[in-house]
Amino acid sequence: MRTSKAQSQSTRAEIVEVAASRIRERGFAGTTVADLMSDVGLTHGGFYNHFASKDSLVVEAVEQAFRQHAGERAKAGAIAEVLRWYLSAAHVAAPGGGCPAAALGSEVARQSDQVKAAFGAGIEDMIRDFCDALGEAPRGVASRRSLAIDVLAKAVGAIVLSRAAYATDRLSREILSTCLAGALRDLDASRAK
Repeated sequence: MRTSKAQSQSTRAEIVEVAASRIRERGFAGTTVADLMSDVGLTHGGFYNHFASKDSLVVEAVEQAFRQHAGERAKAGAIAEVLRWYLSAAHVAAPGGGCPAAALGSEVARQSDQVKAAFGAGIEDMIRDFCDALGEAPRGVASRRSLAIDVLAKAVGAIVLSRAAYATDRLSREILSTCLAGALRDLDASRAK
């Protein structure tokens, strides 16, 4: 029985959605085509009706992961609220729905140029979003973009370290609270100049 074009597009979108979550949970190597297809109730062989290769799926999944995360960031609003949301225990505990930069940043260098390009575009979008959340460029700062990159890099690093220390809940929370306080203090200092 043939499936309609709409059904095929819907199935493809579901595969990408599941892959966007799984690669953030399990990493690139830990996410197999067989597991993904099983998660959406299809056979491994059906994958090639939708994608030319696993790499082509990974590109779309990375793009989807960054889009999902952008939607969450947009809800937070100004930079202080974005940081409070980002540097939270809830974000640490849910990598499958969290920031792809924090979940996959250390792995992306070993991926194809197409995956790296999709990842780089996602980081650019995050920088733009952080610039927007900052509002006016603080006095004494070389540029709003420089401040956004600085804040973003520290926040991503804090999530990576907090997840690494997650088995020790106290340390994980200490990393988050220390980095949040430091980021907010740095922002206040940049605005006071």
